[in-house]
Amino acid sequence: MKPSPKCVIDRSRSCNACVAPDPRSCPYPYLLAGDEETGGAAPEHEESIAGAHEEQAMDAAGWDERYRGTALVWAAALNRFVEGELAGLPARRAVDLAAGEGRNAVWLAERGWDVDAVDFSAVALAKAETLAAERGVHPRTTCTDLMAWDAPEAAYDLALIAYLQLPWPQVSQVLRLAATVVRSGGTLLLVGHDASNREHGFGGPQDPRVLYTTEQVAAEWRPYARILRAETVTRPVDGPERPRTAIDSLVRAERL
Repeated sequence: MKPSPKCVIDRSRSCNACVAPDPRSCPYPYLLAGDEETGGAAPEHEESIAGAHEEQAMDAAGWDERYRGTALVWAAALNRFVEGELAGLPARRAVDLAAGEGRNAVWLAERGWDVDAVDFSAVALAKAETLAAERGVHPRTTCTDLMAWDAPEAAYDLALIAYLQLPWPQVSQVLRLAATVVRSGGTLLLVGHDASNREHGFGGPQDPRVLYTTEQVAAEWRPYARILRAETVTRPVDGPERPRTAIDSLVRAERL
């Protein structure tokens, strides 16, 4: 579930997703064609790697169509912050919320975790299952909207949220959901596009409605957890002419 894809447009044309006459008046997140990132080795690529002129896809059916249209929508390389924060944890039971094509869930399973991957795109989860089979692991997949998921309480030792793009009221719900499903002493981890990236970083969604700050995330978790780390972090990404820097939020907490 990554419901706020950017609209990718040609510099000389109107936005093909929202038909805005001026590309920069597009109400949806976007990158200019030629600026979208592509998968591969470092620099890292946390963004969509689908080609230009993507159609806007906000619901499950639209995302299914988008996932069908390209071999890989999201980058295959493991995110450095996910690895850095979680590699040292003992392998227990984890849930990847909005798991997409499953790179994080598969990595956790490879490390011995008992993993549930939850997303509202059946096509994305099918890709996750294929990736898991190729790597010889077996995370469970659940196809449902997180807003409607009948989540088990205090069932997990880790809840991971990576690059979730939703309006803040829904992000807030997902954060509370994560706190609900993690048992006392467990880990909550969010890595996402920081609001400051829009003006001071590169790439990522440009719609302020789907951006948030470390302070917002930490405040949401503070009633339920001890905040261990809450800061902005940077990573290299490919620019149209040279490597650039993206700014992310990273919040890690221990469930009370």
